[in-house]
Amino acid sequence: MLDYIKIIIVDTLQINEVWNHSDLIYHSEHTYLNKSDGTLKKVGKKSYLNLNFTRYENRLEIDGSLHKLFNTGLHNANDFTVTDCINTINKFCMQFGVDPELCNVIGLEFGINVTAPNNVSDLVKWLRFHHRKQFVKFPKLEQCYFAGTDYFGVKAYNKTLQFPQYAEPNIFRFEGKTRQSKYLVLKGIKTLKDLTDPTIFRLLSDVILAEWGNVLIFDKRTKKGVKFCNTDFWLEILESNHRNTFIKSKKRYYKLLGRNGLQNLIYTVIDEKLKLLNECANSTISELGKLIKPETTNGVKPQKIGVHIPTIVKVENNRQPEPTVYRICLVTGLDISMQKKDSVFLCIAGLKYYRENEPAKYNLVERQYLTKKTKPLKWEEQLYYISHNIRNAYTNKIHNQKSFEKRNYSPNQLQFNFRT
Repeated sequence: MLDYIKIIIVDTLQINEVWNHSDLIYHSEHTYLNKSDGTLKKVGKKSYLNLNFTRYENRLEIDGSLHKLFNTGLHNANDFTVTDCINTINKFCMQFGVDPELCNVIGLEFGINVTAPNNVSDLVKWLRFHHRKQFVKFPKLEQCYFAGTDYFGVKAYNKTLQFPQYAEPNIFRFEGKTRQSKYLVLKGIKTLKDLTDPTIFRLLSDVILAEWGNVLIFDKRTKKGVKFCNTDFWLEILESNHRNTFIKSKKRYYKLLGRNGLQNLIYTVIDEKLKLLNECANSTISELGKLIKPETTNGVKPQKIGVHIPTIVKVENNRQPEPTVYRICLVTGLDISMQKKDSVFLCIAGLKYYRENEPAKYNLVERQYLTKKTKPLKWEEQLYYISHNIRNAYTNKIHNQKSFEKRNYSPNQLQFNFRT
């Protein structure tokens, strides 16, 4: 779901730890004149796979596609589930010793790959408006169109054309794009840590679906509403500055096309795919990457999260080995197979395991979830507070939203649940 991201780090110790990492490849270093004070400033550039690391005197900027990073820097043409996103972020943080709370997110792209209901090349050419902004060609990609501003815009393009060797046939990509932290903060995204919270992905899913609902696309497969399939018709409405006329005309056009209209068909496909990608955060994923829906057997509840990793053993008598199931913490993305089967968060038992067997991972978790107030306590007591804070990281946003609604909305006030 997530794609391009840009983060900034200003903590000096954290900058040095990342910049001096042995996995980074050196590219260049140059100086430039700071016009404000007339001094020379240094800028260094390094990279890791598809990620770019740029060091200034007062900050470190990291940018690139998380989806491509998941695919070892090759492409972003396949599905990228919520579980994949969180695991990719956590793996990055573990690898480079990054505290996600010190990484401010200042740019983000998030979207969806779906199979188009018609020829994807025609589909992108028929895009006309997002809200009242006209789609224009995006210069960096073929068959790609953009509408919006740096604050927020949408991009739509032919993903199969971009990566023919990796993408399935006829794949359409639709994504939201922002280059301003103001927009992200309004969505509850300030640091990289926020992007390890599954509830954020449900919010971003709602944004994707809502923004597609704001798209005007011509449906030239049918003769219905021929007068609406004229760009000048819409531009004249906009030039007359009749906002309501534009909205009402769009509704009339889509009502005329009905359920089988192109915009509605794509809306349905996007909605179904988003549900699938979010479901992966609470489902079992096989070694082939296919979603396996949990089933109840003999009254026993299924494991909520799991990743199948095949056990490497010798196969005899044509019998296939059973895969080993790893369950993943909803917040940290770490394996919690050593805990009780119904657990979904990293708890004391798991923390003890990581402290004894994988201290590097434990230290990073401690750094993120142990407060200064509880650091003087004995380590056994610290485990309680770490596990408590991990659980709260997931539940607090849900409870805070409910408290907000209770404070601000009367029980008798009409409310709409736009997504169930």
